[in-house]
Amino acid sequence: MSRKRSKQPHAIRDVFVALGLAIFSACLVAPLSQGGQLLCLFGFLLAGGAAAGWKGAHGKWEQSFIPGMFFLMEWVIVSGRAYGIRMGVTLGGKTALFTLIGLVTAVLGGAFVFWLLREYITKEDRKWILFLAAFGALCSFQLGYDSSLSVNALADGMTAKEAVAVVEGVQTATYAAGRYATGKVYSLLLKENALMEKGGRVKVSAALAKSLQQGDAVRLLLHPGALGVPWLECVPLTEEKGERQ
Repeated sequence: MSRKRSKQPHAIRDVFVALGLAIFSACLVAPLSQGGQLLCLFGFLLAGGAAAGWKGAHGKWEQSFIPGMFFLMEWVIVSGRAYGIRMGVTLGGKTALFTLIGLVTAVLGGAFVFWLLREYITKEDRKWILFLAAFGALCSFQLGYDSSLSVNALADGMTAKEAVAVVEGVQTATYAAGRYATGKVYSLLLKENALMEKGGRVKVSAALAKSLQQGDAVRLLLHPGALGVPWLECVPLTEEKGERQ
């Protein structure tokens, strides 16, 4: 009489399964706009977290590993996309609202990590668990801040004020996009105009920055912001009104 063996979980295999699902989700949303990508990726993030939480709440911790790892990897993807969008947006208003949203998500994130690990708190592990909760709060703050700024820009469908501005120069700066990766920010130095009394710097796409030189003119748009925080956008003079880069 043969005994049917139950399939045992394997950590390395499960990590690769979660990684494959995360990569598949990123490829799946690639054809969408930046706003569509962020929205769908947030949906995947919440789905992974809900699945892991449901399994854990019912005591099926071994079955929560794959959705839990998927949640963490999706978190990295969403956070990276939101951070990339933030680095391409020039704000024309204060960031107090985004900071507040970041602080709220930090409290929620840190409290959630602490709640998950509450059963393992001992005198020896207390510092380690508090460190993990603080790290979760820090990651939550970044995600909340970057995502709210991205929503403010991408969901903004209101009429923008506009003016013609003359390019004074083109600048390129490098920023850290991760521990082993970097990204580039392209900016235009604009002379004083109807929207910028003293002139200033506005971030633009790489394609637009490479197509312009000193003395060229661009359209400068001041958007009110979906969350009420104004932000600036530069588009070519020939681009139709309302079309985004």
